[in-house]
Amino acid sequence: MSVPDPSVPAAPVSGPFPEGPPSGRRRAARSALEAIAGLGAATLVVLWWINDSSTTGVLHQIDDNSVSVIHEAWSDGVEVDDSPGYRVLRPWSQDPYTISKTPIEYTMRGNRWENANLTPRLAVRAADGSNFWFEEVRIQYAVLPERADVVLSDSGGDFAWHHGIMDAYARAVLRDALGRYTVEQIVLQENLRDGTRAAKERLNEVLEPHGLTVLELSTTRAGFPKTYESVVQRRKVAEQEIQKTAQELEQLRASRAGNLAIL
Repeated sequence: MSVPDPSVPAAPVSGPFPEGPPSGRRRAARSALEAIAGLGAATLVVLWWINDSSTTGVLHQIDDNSVSVIHEAWSDGVEVDDSPGYRVLRPWSQDPYTISKTPIEYTMRGNRWENANLTPRLAVRAADGSNFWFEEVRIQYAVLPERADVVLSDSGGDFAWHHGIMDAYARAVLRDALGRYTVEQIVLQENLRDGTRAAKERLNEVLEPHGLTVLELSTTRAGFPKTYESVVQRRKVAEQEIQKTAQELEQLRASRAGNLAIL
């Protein structure tokens, strides 16, 4: 039996696994996967720490009924975003503020002040010095999304714009627009329509600097003291009688002209 010479290099191993048994490759793949998993877990831990330690977090949700104002802490700039979804923020440098953009209704009704959006009925001094009122006035208003940064600086976040701004303007604007008519004029539907339209336009002018807009304004028919109501009713009946008499006279003239033409 021959003894191999140690000075002669051994021949390469031949066979189906020249680079080693498959168990070695599996161990290397497993180690690589473990390293990737560890890196992913570490990333999640870091993100969780940032989200937890930052005053605003990393993800900011914007729902369908809100608009967000993103304040840049370092540059003091702002960005308005009303696209529903999640917004990724830069920790410690971006602060989000949410403002509700759901419309709200301001109502004048009754004799008591209930809150900033439910106030007593509207009384108006007419152009002829008499008085009339409306049992109910409804004004639907909302935030202008593109002006949400103005709403934030003027009123505050969330629902703060609900409290007081409309009440500060609505009554005076409506009194001015509707008080241009006399009692006899305000009972005409076209005058009431023109007056409420003018009031809505004026309200939008004064609310726009606050980032708000009027969507709809409606009123009931004007009410009057009993004395004025009876006077208005009698005048209305008299006008109808005059109109009826004028029509009858016109018919008589036409009939007489026809008779003369026959003769």
